[in-house]
Amino acid sequence: EDDQALPAYLDPQTKEDHYFGFQGLINEGVVEYVDAEEEETIMIVMTPEDLDISRQLQAGYKVQPDNSGDLNKRVKAPVNPTAHMWTH
Repeated sequence: EDDQALPAYLDPQTKEDHYFGFQGLINEGVVEYVDAEEEETIMIVMTPEDLDISRQLQAGYKVQPDNSGDLNKRVKAPVNPTAHMWTH
């Protein structure tokens, strides 16, 4: 419900009450600010699945490619098994 488009004709108070926006993402913990010291040492993971794959590779397991044939699946870059740090 929070991510639906709001009509332009709403009065300002109603619009403020129903608008989620970037501040809503911060309040819910989906997005957080990072200070200059943290940005050099944090690990940013795009999905929980990416974190699981990274842990499996670091443990020495070989990750099997997704051969489901689903044409609408997310396209992922191949994971570098020697990488110990991610930047983006």
